[in-house]
Amino acid sequence: MASELEIEIIKFFLTLTTSIIILFLTWVVGQAISSKWALRQKRKELQLTAANTFDRLYGEFFKIWKLWRFYKKEGLESSDSNISQWDLLAMTCDAEAGMEGILIKIASEFKLSDKDIKTLGRFRQAYQTLRETIRENEPLEWNHPYHPQYWKFKTMGVYIATMLSGLQKSKEPTKEEAIFNLRRITSTEWKGWWLKQADKPLKEFEFHID
Repeated sequence: MASELEIEIIKFFLTLTTSIIILFLTWVVGQAISSKWALRQKRKELQLTAANTFDRLYGEFFKIWKLWRFYKKEGLESSDSNISQWDLLAMTCDAEAGMEGILIKIASEFKLSDKDIKTLGRFRQAYQTLRETIRENEPLEWNHPYHPQYWKFKTMGVYIATMLSGLQKSKEPTKEEAIFNLRRITSTEWKGWWLKQADKPLKEFEFHID
């Protein structure tokens, strides 16, 4: 029969073992919560960066477009203006490069639906329109608010801005999915669709992304 001392020693070791197990489990749970919180913060930062960069580059497109319209309207190519066609072409190339960068980040960091990929690809093609018109020394003739291309460009911009605000909740894609996303977004398959928009009748308040 165990003595009173032996019983006390057994109780001590049981208490010590229980305390160690509780501390270990607390540490494991704490690490899991901390890791999950850190991941959530990282994805929030990525989402905010993507959204802010997209907004800035969207605005940059319209700034350059307005400068190009003024340039063509005022005939600045034959004046002593400090701005040149080359300057505007360089500006739009910089903006396009920035857009390419943010598209790579979106494709590699977030899960995207087929509709997301399609809209991003079409918007990328639309974004190139300004560079192409400046290069060819032609005006970008979106001359009224319901011009089909102008309206589609703005509608896709709203879709993407809204999409980016919800990407924080999505999981990261696999490497294969990221490559697939980027290949589709940067495909030339969207060029034909975009060119057709110029001659496509537009119904008033047509907001859908077909």
